[in-house]
Amino acid sequence: MTLPPIPPPDLLKRLPGYYRRWELTELVMPDRYYFFEAAGQHEDGEDLFAVYIQPADLEPSEGRLQ
Repeated sequence: MTLPPIPPPDLLKRLPGYYRRWELTELVMPDRYYFFEAAGQHEDGEDLFAVYIQPADLEPSEGRLQ
């Protein structure tokens, strides 16, 4: 299995806040590239993640992933 190309860091935007694993499914939209980064744990022990997303308003010439 080949992995999709990783876009340059300036192509992704960080969503504000930190998210629990079960909240990630509510954020995902089709035809977007996501990067999830471990961001520690909540005081109740639940893992938290920072989420980076490819903006929807990019033109194909700006590097939008196919």
